[in-house]
Amino acid sequence: MKKVVCFCILILVLISCNKYSNGTKKALAEAGDNKQELEKVLNFYKEDSADNIIKILR
Repeated sequence: MKKVVCFCILILVLISCNKYSNGTKKALAEAGDNKQELEKVLNFYKEDSADNIIKILR
């Protein structure tokens, strides 16, 4: 029983480790040639979004 619980927890952890949400994945798929540029923007804002927004507004 303990092995089954550990296995279920492992599966749940692996499933939840998605880099992007489903909506973001769809947007990346529809971006076509601009996918790399969109990923750059996402990575830029992922770091610390509040600081980056302030930098842009200045």
